[in-house]
Amino acid sequence: MKKRGKITNDLIIETTLKILNEKSPAQLELKELAQLLNIKSPSLYKHISNLAHLHDLMAQYSLNMLLNVIEDAHQFDKSDDNLKSILIAYRSFAKESPSLYEYAQNTNYWQSDETRQLSDKIVNHFNNLMGGSHNEVGVHKIRMIRSFLTGFIHLELNNGFSMDESVESSFLCGINNIIQK
Repeated sequence: MKKRGKITNDLIIETTLKILNEKSPAQLELKELAQLLNIKSPSLYKHISNLAHLHDLMAQYSLNMLLNVIEDAHQFDKSDDNLKSILIAYRSFAKESPSLYEYAQNTNYWQSDETRQLSDKIVNHFNNLMGGSHNEVGVHKIRMIRSFLTGFIHLELNNGFSMDESVESSFLCGINNIIQK
């Protein structure tokens, strides 16, 4: 094995991202990660306790990335324009980084309170965008938005749109319908 530097969480995440360029989170193996880090598999356990811990670490990274995307897209004075911009950015994140998107959406990968708190920040961002009231109507609207995004993105990532009409136009039509409600 060639000489390696100090193993840190950042290095573990960076190396895991390289694996995720080729594989899905479900295909991730600690043995492969250890090989890429130039350490023996048992040494990896000095840094992460198990595969579930690695998945949680990657979920935190992914949720932080998604939160940054959402915050960067929040740039307009008008609430409807912000919502549209955020939904477009959210979809772009999923298309550009399907593995990270999977970590951000699949709660089975979330093992820690810190990870759940990051998800809550994203939900609260949507809630604040829509007036900040945790009333029943607001909760329903957030769930509708998340359901639309999740379903649309899932179909798109899995080639579920085979008709000739523009997928982009369909997405924008869906956003406009949500905003008008």
